[in-house]
Amino acid sequence: MRTRCAASWTEQLGRTGTQVLSEYYVTVTRKLKPGLPQEQAWDDVEALMQWQPQPVDLATLQRARAIQIRHPLSWWDALVVTAAPARASAPRVHSATASCSGTEHFHLNRSSIACRSESAASGSP
Repeated sequence: MRTRCAASWTEQLGRTGTQVLSEYYVTVTRKLKPGLPQEQAWDDVEALMQWQPQPVDLATLQRARAIQIRHPLSWWDALVVTAAPARASAPRVHSATASCSGTEHFHLNRSSIACRSESAASGSP
């Protein structure tokens, strides 16, 4: 997964949401033992802000709820999916809390969300 994240960074294809950045900051500064110093965690967050994070506003919440109703996703994963760029024909969305039977990412297209395991994903584009 780190390799794909690095590729997303260098190819400028990454996208995230403010909710994900907030979760990252809290997790690495408070939940992980040992965690990161706040300054280092904030530097990570600021770097990821270059991906123009999707804000959590009313429209985002409404889209996430519509996704949650249509697909078997947790609320948090629906918010993650909502941050995926609409311009991509079939983006891959990674979530540490993926609710698709323990898989680690979703493969999206305009009408569906398919859950894929990391092993199944390794051969896919």
